[in-house]
Amino acid sequence: MKRIEQNPYYPMPKGYVFGGSGDLNKVWSDLRFLARHIQSLYPIRTPKLRLFHDWWEHDELMIEERDTSIHELFQAIETPRELLENTPDESSVFLGYADTEFPWYLRFRADWNPDDTILVAAYAFAAAPESEESTEKVLKEKLSCLDYKKTSTLFYNEILDGLCTI
Repeated sequence: MKRIEQNPYYPMPKGYVFGGSGDLNKVWSDLRFLARHIQSLYPIRTPKLRLFHDWWEHDELMIEERDTSIHELFQAIETPRELLENTPDESSVFLGYADTEFPWYLRFRADWNPDDTILVAAYAFAAAPESEESTEKVLKEKLSCLDYKKTSTLFYNEILDGLCTI
């Protein structure tokens, strides 16, 4: 594992972040759509992806786990149970997936609510500024849990200020 602390090779994603949270089953459905959307960005080639453990809420870093593929992303979210089981055990640590060139970044996690009565999940999808309008149009039409659109700078500053929680 390699620690990434504002590493020039893996900078904080630039652009806009579209995110949501809620009931595990509804978020799972949104994540399945996001995975299909990511796959549609590569009509000719299969993208090389990277898997991260995203610790932004803890100490502003991302731990690069390994190379992965779109197929493995689909496996990680194949069912709501898979989504829950693939979420890191550490509190507030997200799974993150990115193209090696970082034109987008998807982070998500599933967990019990604070009362341990309902399974909930959250996601955030960062898109490059040049794809903002087309991404927003597609996501607004298809995502049932979409709660916000923010600049990536605002989104990550809110994480650092403790304003973003699952």
